Amino acid sequence: MNYYLIDADMNIIDGMVLESGVILKFKSGRSLIYDDFLYFNFFEARGTVDNPVILDGDTGTPGSWGGLYLGGYFRIDHCSILNGGEFLLPDASEKANVVYAYNGPGNNGNRMHNSTVANSAGYGIVQEFITEDYDFLDPAKNNIFTDNALGDFIKVRE
Repeated sequence: MNYYLIDADMNIIDGMVLESGVILKFKSGRSLIYDDFLYFNFFEARGTVDNPVILDGDTGTPGSWGGLYLGGYFRIDHCSILNGGEFLLPDASEKANVVYAYNGPGNNGNRMHNSTVANSAGYGIVQEFITEDYDFLDPAKNNIFTDNALGDFIKVRE
């Protein structure tokens, strides 16, 4: 098991790959923030059916960490994003497991397939209004949304 306890915000600006089996558990008030200004790096979670990537709060309860902020290109497969729902950023208006706020050109291969977004104290995914459209809920992507207190998806103005 590749378990890591994160007690500070993870601010990724130059790309990151999480291989299958990696488990990141975040302390309260902490988030994984991927904000790529270069438009050629990716945040990748490369889980498998038998060995997913897991992003979770350390207590395993809804709202126990901030969640995942996607501000750049991403490729997410077989990833469980669980128990987010604290405010991810200081000026946030919505709580969620994932905030999608990519503001670059096109979607250039963005993908989230075969993943689970569950147990948020807010929404499963908040998509900021400025973001290019990416359909997380498309049934062909085989994503599972469950037990998100305020609903699975919302698109909001920044």
